[in-house]
Amino acid sequence: MRSPRRMVLMLAAALVLSACATQEGPYEEQQERLPPLTASDGRIVIYRGASLGWAVLPNVYLNGIVVGAAVTNTAYLLDLPKGSYEITVTTEVEKKVRFPLETGEVKYVRLTHAFGLVTDRIVPELVAADDATGELRGLKPVPATAYRAANQAMRALGLTGVGVRAFSPPAFFNSSCRVAGYLQAPDKLSHTQYIQKAFEEVLRAEGAYAQGPARVTIGGSVRALDFSSTSGYWQIDLALDSSNGRKLEVSEHYEFYGGYGALQACMNTADAYVRAVQSLVNKVFRSSDFATLLR
Repeated sequence: MRSPRRMVLMLAAALVLSACATQEGPYEEQQERLPPLTASDGRIVIYRGASLGWAVLPNVYLNGIVVGAAVTNTAYLLDLPKGSYEITVTTEVEKKVRFPLETGEVKYVRLTHAFGLVTDRIVPELVAADDATGELRGLKPVPATAYRAANQAMRALGLTGVGVRAFSPPAFFNSSCRVAGYLQAPDKLSHTQYIQKAFEEVLRAEGAYAQGPARVTIGGSVRALDFSSTSGYWQIDLALDSSNGRKLEVSEHYEFYGGYGALQACMNTADAYVRAVQSLVNKVFRSSDFATLLR
């Protein structure tokens, strides 16, 4: 299995394939504009279609590195070298599929909703190209490198031994969304825990996360967390503090199309939280002041 750092570099390269597709049209239109496979690569398409279980949004991992959340009506596209790959999704149980990828080959992995004993499950499964072609029609391609900018910034710093303390939640946050119920963050985490985990993911991917006693630790306080499924926005105000005494405050106002139908609007809002956190984390790591928290 490839190292996490090597996987991040490969996923960063895969962004060239998918970044131009974001919010520019459905999969079948974008497919015509995708660059051809290089002589050394194969292609993996990970997708989830129907809206059944839309509030269940676990992260999808490729060889231990997060690709993105299992958002409905989306497709992740990755061009990767020949090798062995494992797609993992965890809800109440861990589900995975492992397969080899040959040069010039395209593998399709469908994320299927299933009912579980405690909570719903998302199950990855390999499907034939003929089946996938029809199911991909109308889905939205999205970037498969959620924290690319953060990874690049952290890699440039070259720091190690960073620990992460528990982030504290806002004084008030109402996750109720119209008549559709309560919004959930991926991986059965609270919305605050999901932000914390995102920071940990970037540090781990770049080999900066402390394996033993930390050289320096960072913590966070979510000062404000709010959304509107009608106007279409997430507002996240985050205050970070370091064991070296430095502090940093960052805000993210992420806008998206909400909608008027309750179910669709709340689906869009739940999906958008993942992207709002990605934008927040990338903003933090790109900040020149963030480096002072780690030194």
